[in-house]
Amino acid sequence: MQIIYKEIDENLLKKIIVHYGNEELIKSHINLENGNYSLAAFHEDKPVGFISVCTQNFTVPLEDKKGADIAIIEVDKNYRRKGIARELVSCAEKWAKSMGLSQIRAWSSYDKPEAIKMWHALNYCMCPATIWVEWCKEIVDGYHVAKRLNPTDGLDKEFLLNHWYADIYEQKINKTDEAEFVLSILKDGKYNNVKTILDVCCGGGRNTVPIANAGYKVSGFDADEYMLEKLQKRIERDKIKNISWRKSDAIKDNWGKDFDVVVLAGNIFVNIYTEGGYSEAQELFIKKASECVKPGGYMYLDFDCSVHFNNDDENDLTETEKDTKEWIVFEGTDDIGTYGKFIMMCDKYINGKLMARRRFEITPKNGEKFDFITYRTAKHFPTFDETKTWLDKYGWEILRLYGSRNKENFNENTEGNRAVIWARKN
Repeated sequence: MQIIYKEIDENLLKKIIVHYGNEELIKSHINLENGNYSLAAFHEDKPVGFISVCTQNFTVPLEDKKGADIAIIEVDKNYRRKGIARELVSCAEKWAKSMGLSQIRAWSSYDKPEAIKMWHALNYCMCPATIWVEWCKEIVDGYHVAKRLNPTDGLDKEFLLNHWYADIYEQKINKTDEAEFVLSILKDGKYNNVKTILDVCCGGGRNTVPIANAGYKVSGFDADEYMLEKLQKRIERDKIKNISWRKSDAIKDNWGKDFDVVVLAGNIFVNIYTEGGYSEAQELFIKKASECVKPGGYMYLDFDCSVHFNNDDENDLTETEKDTKEWIVFEGTDDIGTYGKFIMMCDKYINGKLMARRRFEITPKNGEKFDFITYRTAKHFPTFDETKTWLDKYGWEILRLYGSRNKENFNENTEGNRAVIWARKN
């Protein structure tokens, strides 16, 4: 069952009123003015849930502060316990964070015990209270619920950056050719015993999901909780039962054991986050891959490699050379209205290393632009021979070697070449 979420406008409001009735109540609780947020869940063009949130001005002595107030949240009885209310609340929280609001609050009456349990599970503070409800002219028992959002006054820049990056990455980097390559090999009859696959640094599931949809039991891990949130939403949306995931650091944590195949995709060798040496981290990945598969298990590895064509000393770089080469990797607007650019700032190659930094320009929907620049990293591009040494050291035998996922021939003497490897653990 696919649920589509849409911001409510006048036309959608009419649909909601037709479906739910009680026009006076709905119009009094759904506010479409600027500075408010209203979202509806649709199944096959039928509204099955909605939420409306307004900006709340605090009183003295906090009159300069603002929060978000959930005026109404409703889900059809036949669509409850399917994660719709949680998703509506999650979207409301993201909107409130993007607005720089300090907290979000709601009210839940005792006659909705499942809703009260949901608020508690979502880490809302719970305060029992009795209130007068104007629209029904009754005194009602229930809970005030609230959650602190931005840890300091103003925008949560870390949230805005990380949420934007995960959302735009999933929009822009969405090819599944690596998964298709792996599946094309596994179609060979000699791999009929392959059942379990580990997707290392799986992100939002670009490869995890299509491999699982082919019938394999797939496990994934990643250190980015925002990417993993994307993966979980895909699992829930498509009701995928054969994917498990966890938040984990590929350098520091154990990868597990007894997998039939381990997948090292996404040009992972030059996208490692490490506080230590870069080439040491790359070798560690090969070692951990060897430790996580069964004897006779397999590995897919896809990466840009180098012939070490530049032997300059890093000290030869001038300040001008260090900052002149820039390009936009991707840009766009995320699902909460934040616009941004991911800009790569590269210096030059030094002994097979690319001296680089990342710059992000982030403009919230209702805020001023801010920049974030990462520390300077020496990305190591290993030669094929260097990688082959690591493979041999940890018991990997290369069964297939290509220069692209289209299975073109590999040429190790080509500057800036690519290596696509399918290997077996002996």
